[in-house]
Amino acid sequence: MAMKSLQRDMEELKESINMMSSDITNLMKQNTTITWLLTEIKLLKTKNMEQEKKIAFLENRVSDLEQYSRMNDVVVSGLQTKPRSYARAVSTEKPPCLTKIPSSNK
Repeated sequence: MAMKSLQRDMEELKESINMMSSDITNLMKQNTTITWLLTEIKLLKTKNMEQEKKIAFLENRVSDLEQYSRMNDVVVSGLQTKPRSYARAVSTEKPPCLTKIPSSNK
């Protein structure tokens, strides 16, 4: 009877070891995947920072070019202008003032 108990205990230990071995294998695969993903994240962060720097540089360049293009502009203010068409002239006129005549219906 003691021999059967020992054999059963040995079988249970073997099963436990096999399950643990399987779990360890899965954990190692997950660790490999996590390590790869962390490396990928670092690479993407670096790439993102480079692109942010490039965007800032290009925004400054556009601003400089816009400023340069306005360098020789002449700004005239305070002059009255005439409309170029009759439609515009009419649209700027004030509409006539209408008054309501009281009705004498009592």
